[in-house]
Amino acid sequence: MLIRSSFSVLTAVVFITFGLLLKGCGGDQPDQTSPEDMEEMPEAGEQEAPQPGEEPEQDPMGESEDIGDMDLVETMIIENLSAMVSALEGSGMTEELQQDGPYTVFAPSDEAFQQAPEEVQQLLVNPDPEALEDLMAGHVVEGEYTTDELAEMGEVETVSGDVLSIEGDGDMLEVEGVNIAFNDIEAENGVIHTLETVLTDLGYASLEQ
Repeated sequence: MLIRSSFSVLTAVVFITFGLLLKGCGGDQPDQTSPEDMEEMPEAGEQEAPQPGEEPEQDPMGESEDIGDMDLVETMIIENLSAMVSALEGSGMTEELQQDGPYTVFAPSDEAFQQAPEEVQQLLVNPDPEALEDLMAGHVVEGEYTTDELAEMGEVETVSGDVLSIEGDGDMLEVEGVNIAFNDIEAENGVIHTLETVLTDLGYASLEQ
């Protein structure tokens, strides 16, 4: 009886020790993932599809509205042509440039307005609608023309009736001798070309007074 009891105790100790060894070795085993689980896991950089009723995650690089979907005035605001926008507002032409168009706008930069003659700068401080309309109308053309098209045309007529001479090619183009700094800025209802100088040499009657 003593021998049988000792054998039973010894057997139990062996099984317990073997079990502990198996448990300890189990921590070193790699994580077993089934092929089905692998298919369900999203790849690196891939966003999970939103569930019905959930808002999709926004891409931080794609939050802003595409410039090409904005009208000419909104596009000039985005392009930091604030002086041009102020002049258009003072002239009462912003509503027209938000219509279907299309239009081609030669928009002087803010620096160009700062370097313009004193009478032009004063128009931004104390707006004169008639004088501003004369000035701004000389920077707007009916129709949408890229710099390549303008180079082929050689001249364009503005909504004020003035004719602007175009010289150069698509890479370096001048309007009335003024260099186009940035070209072919697309908007929903036209295109914008920024100028380094305000076009003031076209004989605007209101500016000569």
